[in-house]
Amino acid sequence: MLPNNKLHRIVFGLGANLGDRQQNIYSAINLLTIHLHLSKTKTSFFLVNPPLLPENHPKEWELDFLNVAFSADINLSLFPILSVLHICQSIEQQIGRNSESITKKEQKKWAPREIDIDILLLDNLQIKYQNILQIPHYQLNNRSFFLETVKDIEPKML
Repeated sequence: MLPNNKLHRIVFGLGANLGDRQQNIYSAINLLTIHLHLSKTKTSFFLVNPPLLPENHPKEWELDFLNVAFSADINLSLFPILSVLHICQSIEQQIGRNSESITKKEQKKWAPREIDIDILLLDNLQIKYQNILQIPHYQLNNRSFFLETVKDIEPKML
């Protein structure tokens, strides 16, 4: 059980490789801040990197990502962590992440997107909820774009 009576430091990883990537990221940060009542926000530098793709992927998926880390204080008594996840998913859909035309689950994971929001860290806590949520993010230490951007704004959390 998380101690909910205090503010917690949360770090998100955001990325986009469709549309106006920078505007999509700024829109997501604004919506996260509003919907989750975030305070003391920090945004890392922007990092351009190639997409991670499976073998035999469609050539049109080879679009560079723009990535950023975003951290803030959050009150988990107002927004339990699963609610945070659902709000992230809702914001993704609102900005335009639409995978309805992609039928295979594995393809949805790798397809280009207007926005992708991951919860990377929550204080120094470790959380695993079924196959739905894992904090720290299960790929945090394997993805340089996560590590470099988080190090820019929250180096003590790594």
